[in-house]
Amino acid sequence: MKTTILSRVLGVAVTATALPAAGQQLDFAVSGADKALTGALQGASLLYAGQDEADRDARDVLAAARADYARIINALYAEGYYGGAVWIRVDGREAASMSPFAAPAQISRVSVEIDPGPLFTFGDVVIDPRAPGSTPGADVATGAPAYSTAVQAAVDDAVSDWRDIGYAKVAVAGQSVTADHRDQTLDAQVRLAPGPVVTLGNLVQTTPSAVRADRVQVIAGLPTGETYSPAEVEEAANRLRRTGAFASVAVTEAETLGPGDTMDIELALADEKPRRFGFGAELASLEGLTISGYWMHRNFLGGAERLRIDGELSHIDGSLDNMDAEVTARLDIPAALGTDNDVFVELQGGYYQEPGYEFGIGGGGVGVHRRFTPELEGELGVAYAYAVFKNPLGNTTYSYVSLPGNLTWDRRDNTLDPTTGTY
Repeated sequence: MKTTILSRVLGVAVTATALPAAGQQLDFAVSGADKALTGALQGASLLYAGQDEADRDARDVLAAARADYARIINALYAEGYYGGAVWIRVDGREAASMSPFAAPAQISRVSVEIDPGPLFTFGDVVIDPRAPGSTPGADVATGAPAYSTAVQAAVDDAVSDWRDIGYAKVAVAGQSVTADHRDQTLDAQVRLAPGPVVTLGNLVQTTPSAVRADRVQVIAGLPTGETYSPAEVEEAANRLRRTGAFASVAVTEAETLGPGDTMDIELALADEKPRRFGFGAELASLEGLTISGYWMHRNFLGGAERLRIDGELSHIDGSLDNMDAEVTARLDIPAALGTDNDVFVELQGGYYQEPGYEFGIGGGGVGVHRRFTPELEGELGVAYAYAVFKNPLGNTTYSYVSLPGNLTWDRRDNTLDPTTGTY
């Protein structure tokens, strides 16, 4: 939830056909600023960003110049400068005084001059009432640089603190932001209206899906009847995403509360394509040719069950005497034993030929995959295997039962590009 606390000035951009504004020269000057501030202001400027575009016409340049007033002022606010001045001149004329409907045929020179003024610091920043146990961050403490983004972030944090304890409809009820140019301080007073403690209502599916509606509800596991928690709502969406049956999962909070301060959660689903297959081949000088492939169904029984079958032939060298073959099949049933408790069934078989002997093996297993927390998950099952070994001395058979299991603890900050954490 975002709440805007500083008013924005909007520039007007007009697009029309005009003669090319070839060869404009842009002068961009910031008096008394360091490289960081200058870079931030240049990054906010449409004129600076488009100075190398050869196809811009005069109307485009004038529209960018008029829009840059508000963009640069907002960038100054973001850096803590509230007493700045901006001059943008187009061939010597102030862009603000030029009509966007009467742009010149050509523009030769554009100059941007910025006087940032003094850096402001925070005076009194009051966000009230606050959630029990929460305190404002150091970024808005008295004497800290008065970045406008810091005020916005502090309001967002205060709103999140209320939402985390069940006040889903907390909102900004009033606000006042004052820049005192005498002592270069910024004061802000923001009044919040927490509203009532909200109870989670129903998960309301708003789009059709090939996955049965009852299975969607069980897999999502939204704790209807409990106090609202944004983390619980997001986790319900993540459970559906983890099945792989959906290309898109979006949850939206209902605009209005129902009886007893209940709030439904609207769910929009877009199904992933149900079937997928792949294959590969590898040629090695010693092992010969290996070919492999798989076929997968993401919604095998209509309840987001995933069936995957893999097969491989290896040591293919023109003779069947050395070739190995194996096939595996696994069916994953999400939330078969309740939310966060998936059941899997696995079958496998293979035939392998080695110098002096050959053997075949087949078996299967069943187990449960449990997600304990977002960081910790585990798997435990029971498996049976039967194998027959053949050699010149005769045949030998083996059968055994095993209890395979694993535990994964993933505390990485990003699974695709981790920089901190453990795995």
